[in-house]
Amino acid sequence: MINTKFFTKLVDSLTLEELAQISDSKLQKRNDVSVITDVNNLENAQQTHISFLSNDKYKNFLPNTKAAACILHPTSIETAPENLSLLINDNPYLAYAKILQAFYSENLPNNNISKQAIIADTAKIGQNCHIGAGVVIGDNVVIGDNSIIKAGSVIEANVTIGANCQIGCNVVIAYAEIADNVI
Repeated sequence: MINTKFFTKLVDSLTLEELAQISDSKLQKRNDVSVITDVNNLENAQQTHISFLSNDKYKNFLPNTKAAACILHPTSIETAPENLSLLINDNPYLAYAKILQAFYSENLPNNNISKQAIIADTAKIGQNCHIGAGVVIGDNVVIGDNSIIKAGSVIEANVTIGANCQIGCNVVIAYAEIADNVI
């Protein structure tokens, strides 16, 4: 289950068709459930949840899952129960990550620049950005709107980071131009 202390649920539900589109998966509907309310692992999923199987180590949970749907690789279709709807994808783990992002977002305040950040006067920071504690941003850096730079990261001089990007903790970026929507 997702810990809401760290993540905010964005939507109450999504249809299987929407999830197939979001995850670039092929939908094989095998039951009457068409609305999914949450994501979970195979073992703990409930009747309106979606789960995934990307590692054979967990395939023993597949026959008994209560999930309405499961994302899996085409080679695993034969092992799925007949009443389990399938989202078929060559990379189930990535598809699951895309679906998680549709349901949840990280609890980070937008438009929050830490007082412990060091930002050069010549840097340009976009709208609704989050700059964490201990971040150092060098001269002539450009950071696009809605981007997140997490604690302890260093963005060296003349770097460009596009809009809607996320830079993790303690990352150093130098001599780079990063496009929009990069995590």
